[in-house]
Amino acid sequence: MPAGGRGSSWRGGGGRGASSNQPCRDWQKTGTCRFGVKCRYSHDTSSHSTDNARRKKVHDQPQRTAEQQGAKDSYNAWKRYIKTGPKPNDTKSMDGLWSGALEILNGEDRDSKQMLPRDLDDQDLKGREHIGALLSMVSGPNGHGTLVKLAHAFLAVMTHPAILDCLSVDTAVGGLYNYISGNHGRRMVSFLQRLNASLIEEHLNPTLSDSSTVVENSLTAMAMALCELLRREPRAAFHDDLPSFIESVATTLEATGVVESSVTHHLVRNGLGQLRGIVARARGLVQGEEQEAPASGVTTSVVVSTYPRDIDMPRDRHDNDKTDITQIQILPSEDEIRSDHAPFLPSTDLNQPHFLTDGVERHLDTHFRLYRHDCFGDVSEAIGGAMHAIENDPTILADTKYSLGNIRAYTYPKAHVRYISFDKQRRLEAQLSFPQPPEARKNSSSSKLEAWWHDSQRLEEGCLLCLLFLDNGQGSLLFLTVTEKCTDRTKPVSLSSNTGQATITAKLATGRESDLEKLMGLNGHGRFGLLVEFPDVLLATFVPILENLQNMQRLSRLPFRQWIVPEHTSGFGMLAKTLDIPPPLYARKLNFTFSLEPILESSLHEFSIRPRSIMDEPVDLGMLEQRTKLDRGQCEALVAALTREYAFIQGPPGTGKSYIGIQIMRVLQHCKSKAELGPIIVICYTNHALDQFLEHLVEVGMEKIIRIGGRSRSDVLNGKNLRIVSKGESKTKSESYELAMGYKALEEKEKTIKKTLGTLHGVSQQPKWTAVQAFLARRYGAIHRQFSRVDEEGFESVGRDPFDIWLSQKSDVPAQQLPVSIDRLLLTATRNVHSVLPVHREQLVAHWAEEIRADATDRLFESVKEANMLHSHRTAIHDDVDRRVLQTADVVGVTTTGLAKRIATLQHVKSKVVICEEAGEVLEPHVLSALLPSVEHFIQIGDHQQLRPQINNYKLSLESQQGALYQLDRSQFERLASANGNYARAPVAQLNLQRRMRPEISSLIRQTLYPSLQDHVSTQDLPNVVGMRRNVVWLDHDHTQDGPTADKHVKSHSNIWEVEMVHALVRHLVRQGVYRSSDIAVLTPYTGQLQKLRNTMRNDFEVVLSDRDQDTLRRDGFEVLESSSEGTDPQSQLPSGHTPLARKKVSELVRMATVDNFQGEEAKVVIVSLVRSNKEKKVGFLRTSNRINVLLSRAKHGMYLLGNAETYSSQPMWEQILAMLGANGAVDKFLGLCCPRHTNTEMQVSEPDDFLRLSPEACTGSSHVRNLVSDYRALVVTAVRSQHVGKIVVYARFQSMMSSFLAAIGRTRFHVIKRKTLAKSNARHHALSCWDAVINARERAASADNTMTAINGKSNTCLAQRFVVDDSAHATTPVRDRVMLIQNAVHVQYHARSAAPTPDVLSDATKHACANKLDARVDLLEMKTYGEIDLDENPIVALACGHFFTAETLDGHLQMSSVYEQDLHGEYVALQDISAELAQAVPRCPDCQCPIRQYSTQRYNRMVNRAVMDETSKRFLISGKDTLRALQQDLTGLEEGFEELDSKITAILGLNTTQQTTSETLKETMDIRGLCLERYAAVSKVRASIKSFCRQVSDKNQPARKLHDAQIHALRTRSIDRVMRDVRITETVPNIPRDYRITMGASLMALHCDSILLLDSFRFRQRLQSNNTAFSGIKSIKNSEISDEGPSPRRFFEQCNLFTEQCSTQNLPKFAVEAALLYARVARAFQAWFHSPKTTNVKDTSKYVETAKALLDTANELCAQPFENASKLRVAVQESAKLLRREWYEEVTAEEKKAIRDAMM
Repeated sequence: MPAGGRGSSWRGGGGRGASSNQPCRDWQKTGTCRFGVKCRYSHDTSSHSTDNARRKKVHDQPQRTAEQQGAKDSYNAWKRYIKTGPKPNDTKSMDGLWSGALEILNGEDRDSKQMLPRDLDDQDLKGREHIGALLSMVSGPNGHGTLVKLAHAFLAVMTHPAILDCLSVDTAVGGLYNYISGNHGRRMVSFLQRLNASLIEEHLNPTLSDSSTVVENSLTAMAMALCELLRREPRAAFHDDLPSFIESVATTLEATGVVESSVTHHLVRNGLGQLRGIVARARGLVQGEEQEAPASGVTTSVVVSTYPRDIDMPRDRHDNDKTDITQIQILPSEDEIRSDHAPFLPSTDLNQPHFLTDGVERHLDTHFRLYRHDCFGDVSEAIGGAMHAIENDPTILADTKYSLGNIRAYTYPKAHVRYISFDKQRRLEAQLSFPQPPEARKNSSSSKLEAWWHDSQRLEEGCLLCLLFLDNGQGSLLFLTVTEKCTDRTKPVSLSSNTGQATITAKLATGRESDLEKLMGLNGHGRFGLLVEFPDVLLATFVPILENLQNMQRLSRLPFRQWIVPEHTSGFGMLAKTLDIPPPLYARKLNFTFSLEPILESSLHEFSIRPRSIMDEPVDLGMLEQRTKLDRGQCEALVAALTREYAFIQGPPGTGKSYIGIQIMRVLQHCKSKAELGPIIVICYTNHALDQFLEHLVEVGMEKIIRIGGRSRSDVLNGKNLRIVSKGESKTKSESYELAMGYKALEEKEKTIKKTLGTLHGVSQQPKWTAVQAFLARRYGAIHRQFSRVDEEGFESVGRDPFDIWLSQKSDVPAQQLPVSIDRLLLTATRNVHSVLPVHREQLVAHWAEEIRADATDRLFESVKEANMLHSHRTAIHDDVDRRVLQTADVVGVTTTGLAKRIATLQHVKSKVVICEEAGEVLEPHVLSALLPSVEHFIQIGDHQQLRPQINNYKLSLESQQGALYQLDRSQFERLASANGNYARAPVAQLNLQRRMRPEISSLIRQTLYPSLQDHVSTQDLPNVVGMRRNVVWLDHDHTQDGPTADKHVKSHSNIWEVEMVHALVRHLVRQGVYRSSDIAVLTPYTGQLQKLRNTMRNDFEVVLSDRDQDTLRRDGFEVLESSSEGTDPQSQLPSGHTPLARKKVSELVRMATVDNFQGEEAKVVIVSLVRSNKEKKVGFLRTSNRINVLLSRAKHGMYLLGNAETYSSQPMWEQILAMLGANGAVDKFLGLCCPRHTNTEMQVSEPDDFLRLSPEACTGSSHVRNLVSDYRALVVTAVRSQHVGKIVVYARFQSMMSSFLAAIGRTRFHVIKRKTLAKSNARHHALSCWDAVINARERAASADNTMTAINGKSNTCLAQRFVVDDSAHATTPVRDRVMLIQNAVHVQYHARSAAPTPDVLSDATKHACANKLDARVDLLEMKTYGEIDLDENPIVALACGHFFTAETLDGHLQMSSVYEQDLHGEYVALQDISAELAQAVPRCPDCQCPIRQYSTQRYNRMVNRAVMDETSKRFLISGKDTLRALQQDLTGLEEGFEELDSKITAILGLNTTQQTTSETLKETMDIRGLCLERYAAVSKVRASIKSFCRQVSDKNQPARKLHDAQIHALRTRSIDRVMRDVRITETVPNIPRDYRITMGASLMALHCDSILLLDSFRFRQRLQSNNTAFSGIKSIKNSEISDEGPSPRRFFEQCNLFTEQCSTQNLPKFAVEAALLYARVARAFQAWFHSPKTTNVKDTSKYVETAKALLDTANELCAQPFENASKLRVAVQESAKLLRREWYEEVTAEEKKAIRDAMM
């Protein structure tokens, strides 16, 4: 901080007269001082410790480096110039001042750069005087050079990037330009006129050699300074001499001979064009001659009307209907919403007339109005209809069912402004409260309510709210935005802190004072309104774009205007002219070249591109293709992108758009420093595309990348987010000072605003003296003096204020009989306030309160405005830190939405290159906003023949008839690339070699859209789709689409038959075992179909939807279920970061998307559900070629379309596609499936059920077994001829099959063995060998390809190799055979352990010598190695993890004896009963502890299955216990609530007196009835939860039951012969499920709930019996109002008896005791009710009481058993028995109830 600057007072320092404040050393050391109080030094240690801490803090600050100290000294030396005023004719000081300032700005010290404009603008310094002296200079005959020199330095300072781009000093710079301008620009314009004249004289001076350079630099600085001046000071545009001056500068530009192709000429010419536009707008030159109507008006996509329409002007429709878009309020005004006139929407068709003749102004005007209407058109229409409806029927304000029609909006009736507050961080906010919506009220507890609000997508931060209310009978509105969504129920104000009321915090969306007045008028007056939420309208995403378009119009600024708005070409039917676009401005410098070294395969010879001579010396594309990895089309695109300042690259599907973008980036980065490019801005439409592009840049070595926006899912980019990177950027001292002062000013302003709000809150109710005292004293002094406590005689009154006494006096005269004007009342009060009649006093006070409110609101508005300015300045400082960080980057990545949010910061980043990816999907308003002021090179990469930009209003889309005039969803890429003959067309470089699709797929788009598209040679070798006969098929069907849904918010289509067919097809493909999670994609054009597909498939698969698809589902009215984190495999996440929406069931993921949200993605196999099937042949969304193109170009290996061919043939492109598919036989009524091993055998499926019978997951039938054996013959031949085979063992049943085969290969001897014989002889060897590949036909385990791979892969790891074929099931064999697990058909066994398998036996991928495993430890009992084991005695078992052990070791380690019975010889002979206890854990490998998988080592399947089943049972128990505990807490809350309700009712009944009127009695009656019904509604919810839980834990849903059902289903699939063969004539006693107590606990909860209801019912009716008949209305409350069924006492007693019997059977004593307690409590209350005087049926109650006594006796005995809380329950049983034996009825006390509850918990 320079000396004498602002920082000196901020940093502090030593005070004057420090001797008396210095600490006493004796006092510091010993705590005593011999001088005592007379000591001249201080004994205050606290202050000195603070001073010491401050000194320590200063001392600890890092010391300045030599460079920093030098910069500070230089700045202090420069600052001496402005400490004194200017001297006359002191040009030397002037030169030192401005040349020194320029040197500082060109330096590296940030502090000095930021302090310079602040000090120039400082009122205490003389900077402005020096500026004024320079601006008033007049050059003499020989002084032109001096003026030019000084002026050039001055203008260079005022237009320096360090001045204009630094956001933290923008306020000071604005002050300087305000001074420079003078009155309407007079000071600046006069100075520039003199300077322009001096430039001409200087140019003509023959003695100067470098005059041309000085003139060019001065002209550039003049244009830039004047543009900046008019931007900051719009009034300067009205200067009378400004138009002539602009033309004089243009004349000077030509006269001085500036080369037309030079950078100076370009900059000055563009600046003058911008100045002309500003001046023309300021002078109202917006109306011109009618544009000549062209003869032709045909676009490439749609035919539009060429009939010339009359010019329409935007005026007088409403108060926001402005001719100038810069004067239009962004948000619609109330008058605009009420207007019945159609909005003014200009056409984008340039053949149609427009009231603006300038092409640039028309372009900006058109896109501003259309984009604004797209954002707010539907909102305005919906709100306008609601306002009219509310005026006609005010009850709508409280109607929970009111809907705004076909728009996504949520309504919250009876909303009111709860409180208004101000905070310096959050600024002015309002708390809006409303009753909980019906969907939220279903959640009875506050925790569930909190979870509902948290999971819902409602009231998210930033969304738009509209509060509709009545103001004097007329509808009115307020726009607000949500500032905080608080769902924490522990907070005093949140959405879930009150189960009846929800509160949201919001702020006004506008800065209008009228809106603030409305808000304050609604505060605290009990006025209700209808709060409407528009969740899709986020102001932060588009308001900056609209404001930027307004600024561009205001400044007439549009870079590349000649290419964006090409000139009109005359003539009829002419071919479109192609624009001749020059190289970028930075590349026009002499000898500038783009070096291609970064992308060359070899850098031995240099290869570069010269942009200036591209026409004379074309690039050798053949050489470029040869020396790089680019194909010819990519080479052309690279050259086009580098040699055109406004370039377009079209990339058809699969041609590598992103790849060429990366190569362009590498070339540009290589020349960054030479061309001073600054950071390259990369813009993408989606976060996914941006992440992918930036990740590719990181892969090629670019590290200085900054990603803007928080929705990145890339781990690679985590540390490159702007939010994280900017944390490491320090603030300058001046910024720290400004922030500190800003915080201090905000704190002071906060106090003022809070005080004003206090005043407003004080007058919101009936005002008291404290609220009106100051106002009366200031405005009505005479009246104020009359309320003084001191009378004329000097006596002071005590007690209440005289004003309060005066106001509280009442009058018997009705007010309406004495109408008096407010002026007369004021006059009367001025004379004698006490003479005002009491009936008029409230009228007078209300008038004063309104005046107070108006004055306070005015003060509040001004204070809030000032606070907002302070906040904006503080934000600008933080934004400037971000700007500095961005300026240091090589690449800045941002989405179009992020660009809108950070447009203010990005416009100050000096970036010359912008690359727009996915340009075909970007709206033109977004592209226009991306044209930053400093941009010189703009590259768009996309494909306008794929998806168009997405808009909200279908009426503006070129797909609709009305939208043909507007075509808002037509991108700039498409507009300029497809221009017609009347306007020039932009040159487009097209990529033409695709590497994605197989030729059968690419031909569909080649023959329809891309005639020049070619297939890369690699696409010829793409594999066929496994399990399918054909790779591309259209499955034609005639199943009609579903009818319209009843949900008014859901406007989509579906086809349930296609849903089921797609589901079956996906299951078939996934079970082939070939495709991974990201290989299969399901596409559909409709969200309705997407929702049904997801709901159907999420039971089998983990369905993955992109963020965009989730947003689309929400927007279309569908509920989006969040995924469960439990059980989700982290590796299953897609690379793109997509979010799974459902729990994974089959360990598979399937991608699912709408067509509109899948552009840029690809999959090996794509399944398309086309949905539409109707007699009208309406194809819906897929009628446009863009969507068809995307749909057909996503698949790599195969594509399967499901749709009605007749319906889609009505569209020309579909008709052509169907013809091509039909010619290849790819349109059928069925799908052809096949076994991967036998592709010639086709199985045709035409219905979803056909897959269950025919899907070849593993082929069925004996014929297929023969085929498999044939496949194995080749392997057997190789193995037999290898001379390492000792013997061959063949099952007897396969003897006829194999004998001739073996004889043919020279092996006539082989052993034939039966299955039973095999089981008995050497059973352990044959059964436990691990390297068996089993193909079990009935189990349908895996495809033949996988089996072959498994065989080859395992054959080299052990010398015991077997090829096994069997078609029998494990369950059909005897126990011993089942224990053996393996049923062998052919055994090929090696005898020699040392002999390695020959190469022709094993595949190359699996060669591994067994000798390498000889030292592996395989016997953990005797610690033997594999080489020491005799395989005939101790066979080996291998695990899936790769480790192998002896069977004896693993049997002992895994405790096989716990699941199988053994005989005396250790043989397994039978199954053990394993139902008595749960398994400890899943069996694991002894070495690596990896779990043993099912079916990988089948010997241990029973153990693994048991462990998995028991783990499921454990989870069932734990989940059930948690739910029971929660239900018990809910029941406890209900009991406490009933007790509270009973006390309230008792209080109301106690207040009932005979003096009450009928209306008062009726009111109390309704109060009691409302309390009861509200409480009973809560009971119904709890009962419903209990019933639902009972269903969930019923027998049929328990794990053991599910296993039993699965076994029954397996038995039913077997033949009758096999079933009869397994019949056993033995009776077995079924085991009771070990988790039966959960079911019983749920039943007990239901009984408990019923008992609470019955007890409350008896108690409530006894209260009412003693009261008069006025409460008969309450007695009409029946049990039917409590629940759907309503518990009755007799039914309750029956259920209790049945429950206790079941507890006895299941041995659950605790539950039996609790049920007995419930029975006894209800029996006592039931008896007391029937003992009342009005009932006589006492006999009926005695049997229940006796039963209760018996149950309590039994319960007392049961309490002797050891179970939880037995002692507490025994006490409760004994107390209940005592009460039951009494002859009178006593209510159970609260302590007794609590004891019983504690015992039952």
